[in-house]
Amino acid sequence: MDFIRKNIRRINYYLALAKANSYYAKEALTPSSLVNKHVYFELDQIDYHRYFYVLVIFYRRAEYTVFIKASKKSIARIIRDKYAQKLLLDNQVIFVKSVQSDDFSKINFVQLTPSYFENTTTLKYHIPMCQHPTMYDQGIDNLQFEPKRYNSLGFAGDFRVHLYGKSELKESFEHLNRIEMFAELEQTNRVVHLSSNHNQNFKEHLVYIIDNASVHLEPKDYRMFISQFDFFLALPGIHMPLSHNIIETMSLGTIPFVHKSYAKHMHPPLEHMKTAFIYDDFRSLNASISSLFQIEDSMIEAMRKEVLAYYNKYLTPSAVIQNIEKHKGSEIALNAEWNSINLDSETT
Repeated sequence: MDFIRKNIRRINYYLALAKANSYYAKEALTPSSLVNKHVYFELDQIDYHRYFYVLVIFYRRAEYTVFIKASKKSIARIIRDKYAQKLLLDNQVIFVKSVQSDDFSKINFVQLTPSYFENTTTLKYHIPMCQHPTMYDQGIDNLQFEPKRYNSLGFAGDFRVHLYGKSELKESFEHLNRIEMFAELEQTNRVVHLSSNHNQNFKEHLVYIIDNASVHLEPKDYRMFISQFDFFLALPGIHMPLSHNIIETMSLGTIPFVHKSYAKHMHPPLEHMKTAFIYDDFRSLNASISSLFQIEDSMIEAMRKEVLAYYNKYLTPSAVIQNIEKHKGSEIALNAEWNSINLDSETT
């Protein structure tokens, strides 16, 4: 049992690889084989990592049948990602050899592009950042709590230096990495490191931090923790400002405290004193946090409503699918993490 638990990712890889062999025998996709609600993808060109997996979850929730062109490249890309493997293991998609149709318009072909961060007006729709796949897998992406809220900032996450100390954030986005930001925060003398998520007597006007290395939070516990604060400390991801935790935060009505270079990469961009508190300068974090904690209760409640309205309009699975359908026939930008960053840095 210990062997299986320690090697589950490798085991799943080989199970998915074995299962993939059967998909090369599928028939071509024709109008006669379609169901009313269907979508077709081709994934030969690039890895979309966990984001394609989450997109399939969104389509499945909307009761779509998901078709993917079967090729060695597309299946290999899916097998390599520990989340996307589940598409094979759980029979969530149908692979087809090719598309045979005199009228291709009958096929609901969604043309994805990884050009996510490029400054251009030609892309009609950017699929927004999503929550962590586990939230959707467990069906808790909209799980709500109503605890007493404190006028403080909260954050729980990973601080491993080899992952979150990369220089490319500053080079590509003019944003400090998570480790650099944490060092700046320590200078404010407001940071409280928590060694547990239980029986906490929170106070006002502080920054509460849980490091995954010392305290492991189950997804439900994480949502409960973030629900206890008026504000969320939006720290960047590994390769880009965007991180799944800001979406989880907004689903709970907790207001993001976020740098301007982060806020502008949300789709649509966040607005200061409406859907977020946006600050301009990393060097004046303490002053920005002081201003944050001076916001009146009535304004906090108004902002919370705006955050939830934004989430429901743009970030829920159903909202994403509806927006994709509104832009049928256009390229749809899907975040591919470093693949998107490398691509757009070459074209800007």
